[in-house]
Amino acid sequence: MSATTEEDKKRKDPPAVEEEASKKAKSDAEKEVDDAVDKRPALNSEVCFYGVDTTLNVFSGMSNKVLMALTEGGMQHLLAGARANVGVKSGRYFFELKILESLSPAEAAQGRGPQPRQVLRLGFSTASSPLLLTDSEESAYFEADGFFVTGKTRLKKSHPISRENVIGILLN
Repeated sequence: MSATTEEDKKRKDPPAVEEEASKKAKSDAEKEVDDAVDKRPALNSEVCFYGVDTTLNVFSGMSNKVLMALTEGGMQHLLAGARANVGVKSGRYFFELKILESLSPAEAAQGRGPQPRQVLRLGFSTASSPLLLTDSEESAYFEADGFFVTGKTRLKKSHPISRENVIGILLN
């Protein structure tokens, strides 16, 4: 009799299984709902990067659609930063990018001197913030190792970002 009782405890009746599956489906469902249709006019100008909003070692190509940090003559030791020409006031904003190239720090240094560390930060900041995203209250960004940073808070939120990855960032 005790074996039957244990089997009964392990087995679930069909309504309980369906209820549990329903709860799991609800928890797996997208938590974010679509926003209302945006009735504001579209941008009048194309999104781009102006030279005054980049550090000196940023090279832009392909009609300002591709950015690259210069790496010759010791430039691999400098951080590069760029800010787009579009500002955000309210609403939802999304941008997407693709990592086209990732240089090996060991190749850039050719075995001499300190080895530079690859740094990639993608996110949003205020117009008055520095071009390089920092751990201040004026910016929120993702790092190449998958961490999300805002202020002094740093949380692991995604897989590491690498070459050929397409990244989309939504500001709500």
